[in-house]
Amino acid sequence: MRNDRRDFLKTAAAVGAGTVVAGVTTSHANSPRGAEIDAYSAHLGSEFTFSLSNGNGFKAKLTEVNASSNTPAGHRHPFSLVFTAADGLEVPQEVYSINHPQFGHQQWLITPVDGVASQTRLEAVFG
Repeated sequence: MRNDRRDFLKTAAAVGAGTVVAGVTTSHANSPRGAEIDAYSAHLGSEFTFSLSNGNGFKAKLTEVNASSNTPAGHRHPFSLVFTAADGLEVPQEVYSINHPQFGHQQWLITPVDGVASQTRLEAVFG
């Protein structure tokens, strides 16, 4: 079953209630958007390793860090990370183990997003 983008965003908001940035856990209500976005923006173009529990994996480059301007009062500022992987790579929407030298090991819900035909684009949304 394929979820539409709206269902994905609802799920990602629930999963993204807390995240780990540079080894520091941030809470839902107290997370300063600028610190998180700056931390990831500093690594634009770097490779992240994506793995599934079955051992299959791939590498993808961080190509976009996007901040949302729609944030309810008292809530964490949502943002998304967009990655570009090898052409033709078929990536299902799932929770992946993500590894990066700066950010360590994390688990994120990843979904494929539309892009150009020569690239596979993936997105992680944090709410």
